[in-house]
Amino acid sequence: GRDLYAQQCALCHGAGGMAVLPGAPDFARGDRLMQPDIMLLNQVRAGKGTMPGFQGVLPDRDILSVIAYLRTLR
Repeated sequence: GRDLYAQQCALCHGAGGMAVLPGAPDFARGDRLMQPDIMLLNQVRAGKGTMPGFQGVLPDRDILSVIAYLRTLR
């Protein structure tokens, strides 16, 4: 998950999970990570605001790997 996060997410969400883009969740503080994996998976699939959807771009197992990695940042 860490490598995928670095490739796909870090530009906006920051290398260590500290948001770079205004309005992006700050994962280092646990923003949004209290939600169950399936809810986070659906949000990443669909995208929101300036974040593109990743359905069809990344397989669900890869998205879930990124979610698991994010949970280690707190």
